[in-house]
Amino acid sequence: MKKSLSLIMLLSAILLSAQQVPPIIIVRPNRGNPKKIEKLTISEIKTKVKIHGYLAETETTLIVYNPNSRNMEGDFYFPLPEGATVSGYALDIKGIMVDGVVVEKNKGRQVFEKIVRQGIDPGLVEWTKGNNFKTRIFPIPPKGTRTVRIKYVSEIIKKNGEYIYLLPLNYKNKISSLSIKVEVVKPTVRPSVKSGGVEGLKFKKWRDSFVAETSLKNVALINDLIIELPDVKKQAVIVEKSSDGNVYFCINDFPRIPQMGSATVPSKICVLWDASGSRENSDHTKEIEILRKLITKLSTPVEINLCVFRNRITSRKTFSANKNNIEELINFLKSVQYDGGTQMGALSALPDKDLPDYYLLFSDGVSTFGKEEVSGLKRPVYPISSSNTVNHAFLKYIAASTGGEYFNLKRQDIGIVIDSIGKGKYEYISATSQNGDVSKIVPGIPQSINGRFTVAGVLKSERGEIVVNYGIDGQIKQSRKFIVSAKNAVNGDLIRYFWAQKKLSELLMFPKKNKEAIVGLGKEFGLVTPGTSLIVLESLSQYVEHRITPPASFPDMVKQYSAKMAQLRKAKHTKKENKINYVLSLWKKRKDWWNREFKYPVNLSIEQKKKKERLLNSREVVESAPSSAEPRDDVDREVSSATPAPPRLPRALSRRARKYRVLCSMRAPGSERGNNVNDEGSEVASMSKSTISIKAWDPKTPYIKKLKAAKPEKRFAVYMLERKQYKDSPAFFLDCGDFFIKNREVDLGIQILSNIAEMELENASLL
Repeated sequence: MKKSLSLIMLLSAILLSAQQVPPIIIVRPNRGNPKKIEKLTISEIKTKVKIHGYLAETETTLIVYNPNSRNMEGDFYFPLPEGATVSGYALDIKGIMVDGVVVEKNKGRQVFEKIVRQGIDPGLVEWTKGNNFKTRIFPIPPKGTRTVRIKYVSEIIKKNGEYIYLLPLNYKNKISSLSIKVEVVKPTVRPSVKSGGVEGLKFKKWRDSFVAETSLKNVALINDLIIELPDVKKQAVIVEKSSDGNVYFCINDFPRIPQMGSATVPSKICVLWDASGSRENSDHTKEIEILRKLITKLSTPVEINLCVFRNRITSRKTFSANKNNIEELINFLKSVQYDGGTQMGALSALPDKDLPDYYLLFSDGVSTFGKEEVSGLKRPVYPISSSNTVNHAFLKYIAASTGGEYFNLKRQDIGIVIDSIGKGKYEYISATSQNGDVSKIVPGIPQSINGRFTVAGVLKSERGEIVVNYGIDGQIKQSRKFIVSAKNAVNGDLIRYFWAQKKLSELLMFPKKNKEAIVGLGKEFGLVTPGTSLIVLESLSQYVEHRITPPASFPDMVKQYSAKMAQLRKAKHTKKENKINYVLSLWKKRKDWWNREFKYPVNLSIEQKKKKERLLNSREVVESAPSSAEPRDDVDREVSSATPAPPRLPRALSRRARKYRVLCSMRAPGSERGNNVNDEGSEVASMSKSTISIKAWDPKTPYIKKLKAAKPEKRFAVYMLERKQYKDSPAFFLDCGDFFIKNREVDLGIQILSNIAEMELENASLL
């Protein structure tokens, strides 16, 4: 396979997201490789946003147009903000938008693959790696369109001291039709459009909300839309009455964080630098800036043990750095080449001698190769991420289990990170309700805090009181009281989904232990999780065949499904009863046969009597006797029936048997003349000596030719140069990995092969 066979072509970003970058679609032709593929175009985008306090629900409907003369298919990747997951998904089936329904992930994949092989494509959205999600669009008909709808809940972000909601609108091509509607529920101050250049988008009063909406045609969008939400701090408690009948609340608190004292002055720091392929597009500028500022503020030199890892630890280097001598470390980090898969478990191999004061882990936390669990780090670990696709829960777990703290540079300022490293942690400890008016409070475990902290739960009465406790090392130092009232509730499911996402984030810190709970949560709330997916099927018969309840948005189909399932259950019960009755009838006949009394004829001779006794006591007769058989008076006839003649083979089988005997009488190629041709065993043994030899694969590709021509010490540099051109081709990594292994560079070969596991994650981070 060559690069052309990878069938991957990056098009424009096609969906709005609360991240700094929009998602991507990786498109490939359905059959073969056409000589020319035109880019898909976005014919229409409809986005609806609902903001309530610090929470925002984004729903985007996207219509993709295929200008080509053949079917196209695409894998649609979309990273979501930290803590967010897909809570709604729909795909057009025969011109009608059909909502996805939740299924266990393994079942969803099995059903999906089975239906695809039938030439019918369902819709399936899955959690892939980190905070990245994937769905497939197929077929996108020639000169036709397909429509996808995605919904999720996220928190608004703080940027430059202001709370904002951000919609990336950095599209390279004009959008044929764009529709945006933003509703801010019960704000204390009118929100405003700070930037974005979307014409006609202004907030107007509507009931107890502010709404801004506009529709544009053939518009070029180059700036992100930023909505400023002033005085959002005043909305400390928000309450919603959900569609499931429960009243959910969300508390946004800003506890007073006491002075934690000076940070530990380190003498030794271990920097764990993830150099896997998926980190190639991360913002290393911010990461290097953190190291620079952290070191330059120290008054004395510090020993930096740099550990570069991929699927294994590939290099270790020691630097002595201070504010006047840091460029050597910075230049080395800038020269790091990103390649290979990620094995977080490789960090367990670090020596426990000469331990540092703490570890700085720069990684996305997503293992794509080998062991994921990290153990043996006996000092605090401070994970720092700047990637778009990140396993936030795993990095939080590493920090919590070692006494460190996790920093997401997409949401936290560099200054906060610098001030927090090496200091004691001020933590959320617990939240309690004295009268039992509040239940299902999340988080349920201690967590470090920096600035705003959010607690969510379910209100069980008209009014409840909740106390949120903060402190150090499990000792409560501060308690804050909040009143939650059902009379302030608005209708909606925004907080309900947010509560479920908070619970999911907590469960994902220990994914193996909480596997069943994760699946149960996904099923209950209809969320995409590592254990559940959302699937769209085409017809009632498919839902019935795979025992998947249709979406609630099609009540008639749900009713038909229930009736059909009741009919199938009844038929199954009837079939089971009939089978039991049939078995019982056979058993009765067998009992009757056993209980029958056999009498000897009066004129029976002694020899005949003994023969009949032997016959009746014979196990073969009992086993071969039919349940309905009647004993015969004629002993000779019974004896003959007890020893039936060998059955005659059908004519076709007889011919095959004769042919087999003829073949067995022939000599095997290369057999000695003394072999007995009538001895089947010897002949078969002789024939089994024949072998088929397969020549080693020699890919005659340009990059392999260049590797063969290069000197051994220059081969990796040649590979990295070719990687830029062929990085979307699995065949490239297979060929190069095999080349290095054959040339006794096994570790390097395995590193190159591990890129294949990294490709999906890397594709999701391309922008």
